[in-house]
Amino acid sequence: MEHNTGTHRPFRKPNDQPVYINASSNHPKSIIKHIPEAIGKRLSALSSNQGIFNSAAPIYDEALEKSGFKEEVKSKKADAKERVTGENKKRRRKRNVIWFNPPFGKNVKTSIAGTFLKLLDKHFPQGSDSTKIFNRNCVKVS
Repeated sequence: MEHNTGTHRPFRKPNDQPVYINASSNHPKSIIKHIPEAIGKRLSALSSNQGIFNSAAPIYDEALEKSGFKEEVKSKKADAKERVTGENKKRRRKRNVIWFNPPFGKNVKTSIAGTFLKLLDKHFPQGSDSTKIFNRNCVKVS
């Protein structure tokens, strides 16, 4: 933050070079697809104006290119809709949900979620004492 001008810019240590995961790495497609967008959103939030954003973006564009991405960083200011405000918030009952997050791997062909839910039905049948806690309404797979 520069107190004289009232502007702010993204901070990097002098010898720091940003490094990102490779575009062909073993991560979900949705994660890899949104990396350039997330970097642009972060730079936009840390830059007080378009000129500062444009001066900081080439370093991040180069890091993305080294990681195998074809996209460039684009300026994206947060919309008013994206900001979370406490107004008009309805009070809702919190549900007790258990989430199962299986590890991700591109080379896995088995439906891990389906297998997990079949095991849930097999080991916690209707009428057992644990069905109230472990059933398809209370256990979700991401």
